[in-house]
Amino acid sequence: MGDLYSSGLTVNNSCKECQLDLLNHDCGDGPSVFSILILGFSIIPLAIFIEFNFQPPYLFHILLWPLIILSSSIFIIKKIKSFFIFKKYQHH
Repeated sequence: MGDLYSSGLTVNNSCKECQLDLLNHDCGDGPSVFSILILGFSIIPLAIFIEFNFQPPYLFHILLWPLIILSSSIFIIKKIKSFFIFKKYQHH
C-alpha cells in the first residue's frame, strides 16, 4: 500500500502503487464535522467527569485538554478523510 498523505493532512497527488489520480478528491467538510461530533461527545463528558470527581487546578485543564483535542482531532480527521477517499475511489 502506498502512503495516502504526503505531510500532515495533505493528500498525495497520486497513489504510488496503482498511480490512481488523487488530485480531484473532494471530502468537503465531512471529516471535520464528524471529528467535531466524535470529539465533542467523548472529550466533554470526560472533562466534566474529571472536574467533578478530582477537582484539579485550572492550569491542569489549560495544559491537558488542548493537547488531547489537537492530537486526537488530527488522528481522527486523517482516518475519516482516508475513509471518504476510499469510498469515492472504491469502484474505480
